[in-house]
Amino acid sequence: MRVTAQVTVLGVDSKHSKENNRTYNKAHLFFPGDDMGTLECGIPEDKPQVLQQVKEAAGKSAQVILNIRTYKGTTFVDCVGVQVSK
Repeated sequence: MRVTAQVTVLGVDSKHSKENNRTYNKAHLFFPGDDMGTLECGIPEDKPQVLQQVKEAAGKSAQVILNIRTYKGTTFVDCVGVQVSK
C-alpha cells in the first residue's frame, strides 16, 4: 500500500552490515498534527536518487511517498519518493 504524507525531514541514518557488506539507510521523518510523532523508514537500495533527495531535504518540509508492506507478520515502511514543499 502506498500513502502520501506531509512531513518534516529530520535526516538520514546509515548503518553498514558486518555480515554482507551492505549499507542500510533510514530516513527520519516528523509528522506534525494532533497525533504528531516521528518515524524511521527504510530507503530501498535500488532507489539511490531517493537517498539523495532525503539528504537534500533535511530540515525542510516535504511531501513523501511511503510504501507500507507486511512480511511474515512484520510491517515495514519504505520511503520511495520525496518532493520538497515550496
